[in-house]
Amino acid sequence: MNRGAIEPNGDWSTFGYIKPDNAGLKPADTDHVVYIGSVDSPSSWEADATYQIEFKPVYATDYAKLSVVLNGARLDDVNVSNRSIYRVNAAGHVLVGKRNELVIIAPKCGYLGAVVIERQPRASSAIEVKGRFDVQGTEDSGLSHVALPGKFNGLFAVKRDVAIPMSWRGSRVYIRLKLTDESQFNALAINEKVVFTPVSWSAPVTYMDITPWVEFGQPNSLLLLPMHAAQSWTPGDLGVDKIVIERVAPGDR
Repeated sequence: MNRGAIEPNGDWSTFGYIKPDNAGLKPADTDHVVYIGSVDSPSSWEADATYQIEFKPVYATDYAKLSVVLNGARLDDVNVSNRSIYRVNAAGHVLVGKRNELVIIAPKCGYLGAVVIERQPRASSAIEVKGRFDVQGTEDSGLSHVALPGKFNGLFAVKRDVAIPMSWRGSRVYIRLKLTDESQFNALAINEKVVFTPVSWSAPVTYMDITPWVEFGQPNSLLLLPMHAAQSWTPGDLGVDKIVIERVAPGDR
């Protein structure tokens, strides 16, 4: 068993580089390798918070399938490949203030990398972004309009009147996207600054701290870029189920 260290800020715990436990067999002798790790989660965490297990592979055969079990509960399988970050929803299965046991079943090629439990901070308030977005269909077309949540096809969609209250100043501001198909999404921009792009075409980031780019008490612009447009600058589809801007006050973390 390998116990990981805990980051001082209490926002995540790591299993470190977990070691294989396969009854002394070498990976070549068996169809699968079983990894076992344990870590204590901080007592300051909340049982009903949002948790994810993040995989940061150093080496893995392209699209190696991992089966993930946390504290006896089977979570979603995850396909990992080199130099990409992957996350599995662990909400409801993290033991707060106790030792957590993780089992990973990998193909015989094995897995090498970090495994982390992430806690997303609790929001004290939230604003749902919805309504009219301007859509640039092609380079030569004018702007059309679409209501989101919903679906659009084009190079990008932008909303220029996202209000962030002045009372939120001093707090952290996060964006959370719920998309119909994450593989259709590439990146977003706040106030004409690209905030993030995926580390893997198949694993876009849909939750992030956007505080540095926010203008408090003023209209903010939010731009959504479909994957197809990012790859070839041709119109692409993007289905948006929900967009939420969250406030995390200093005492809410």
